[in-house]
Amino acid sequence: ACLLAIGIGTVAPLGDALVGDVSDEDNLAINLGLAGSYKELGEMAGPLSLGFVGQTIGLEYAFLLVGAAGIGSLFCLGMLKEGQGGVVESAGPAC
Repeated sequence: ACLLAIGIGTVAPLGDALVGDVSDEDNLAINLGLAGSYKELGEMAGPLSLGFVGQTIGLEYAFLLVGAAGIGSLFCLGMLKEGQGGVVESAGPAC
């Protein structure tokens, strides 16, 4: 439990800081709200979906799925930091 608290206490503020860095002032509140909503949705759906994957086809595939998602997140973060992703202009739906 302590390790979980340390992890969440370290990562959650960093995510909010990243959203603050890439958002302009007009859309900061909307972007922080959306990021928080997606974070909570992931905390709810992640264990359910990965538990299902682990029970049906094997736990190793659940870990592979999490690893692939992590690598994809790092790739997207790298694109955003290089300026290819640009500054978040609006919180409208993605096409």
